[in-house]
Amino acid sequence: MANHDYKTASSPLSQLVLIKSPYLQLPHPVTLPYNYTPLPSSVDTIVTPPPPPRNVTDSQPTTDFSQVLSSVELSVQRIAELKAEHEAHLERIKSWEDQIHVREVREQRRIAPGYLDTDQRLLMPTRVDSPLVESPTTRGGIDGNDTLTNDLDKAFGNMGI
Repeated sequence: MANHDYKTASSPLSQLVLIKSPYLQLPHPVTLPYNYTPLPSSVDTIVTPPPPPRNVTDSQPTTDFSQVLSSVELSVQRIAELKAEHEAHLERIKSWEDQIHVREVREQRRIAPGYLDTDQRLLMPTRVDSPLVESPTTRGGIDGNDTLTNDLDKAFGNMGI
């Protein structure tokens, strides 16, 4: 095979269909300002100003250890203050998160009372026999129509038809 296989008709690249995207735009040439001057060809020709003089003394500087000690003590005090502020901030965040958790638990207990209070995770409804609700065996009537009428009366009220 030759080095130029991409030019042959059987190559996969020649079978690709190229589509020009309407969203693709070539970059526009940069216009230079009227006062543009090109950079010099070498850096040696650029004249740099001399650096400012430094304050250097010939004598050995004397170190006052009391000043160093006081600055260290001030730094330690500032670090202690920042640590106390940080711990107070963490406590406020913790109390805020605890309030959110209490609110969520209260909402969950409102929706499903008893679910969080027991270890049983599958709650089964239990029927509570109330004296206000009549069972079908205690209702009056011989035929089934009377039971249907009582159910309708219970749902819509006694209309006295």
